[in-house]
Amino acid sequence: MTIAMTETQGAMTQGHWLHYVGAKYYTPKTFKKEAKKYGVARATPIPIAKTMKFGERVLLAFKKDPEEECTEQKAWIFGYFTISGVNIKGLTEEANKELMGKLRVIEYHESKGDGGGGGTVDRRCGSYSIGSTAIIDNTLRETVEAIEEVAKKYNLDVQIFLTGSFHEIEEPYEIFAPFTRGYMRLTEDGVEELEDGGKVIKEIQNYQKRKHLPERAKCTESLIPFLAEE
Repeated sequence: MTIAMTETQGAMTQGHWLHYVGAKYYTPKTFKKEAKKYGVARATPIPIAKTMKFGERVLLAFKKDPEEECTEQKAWIFGYFTISGVNIKGLTEEANKELMGKLRVIEYHESKGDGGGGGTVDRRCGSYSIGSTAIIDNTLRETVEAIEEVAKKYNLDVQIFLTGSFHEIEEPYEIFAPFTRGYMRLTEDGVEELEDGGKVIKEIQNYQKRKHLPERAKCTESLIPFLAEE
């Protein structure tokens, strides 16, 4: 499928990744508010993460019609994050220690405090606490392969989240792109879908995924008015 966009938008889009944000927990407004507080953290399958690089930009989008399940549709791109870190769920203390030994660690410390700087992070999709933080000098592929190796050795079911600071796009725009729960590479020829300094990695603990939002937390605002905001 080809991408329909202006020349300026094309220059900003080509060579980046596209990732849809689920409408089950978020609207653009609630996602933006949370991401500005905590940063972006998106669950990513290990095979896909190994094809990505620190410093690459991930464009964030919502389906134009959140209620419509279809394979060909428009994506509203409203922001992006640059991959700068990895959160890891499911490591034991012993496995985490071995992982640190496999990476080129510049700095390591146990996290303390609340919110974005450590401690408890309470997102609409779930909550967790930061157990430890390390600054490393490795590529993303090296990092993910080390995580995978340690997980296999200790028979652990780990999950990784790619992280980075959120940047809002002042004039959101749309492109034709199929809906996927994973990532897509945007190229000059169209959309390539994939199925299933120092960099920061964090060990997260006590992850509690929300099965649903309480009624008081659900939003009924429409998508289009937000996208028209400046």
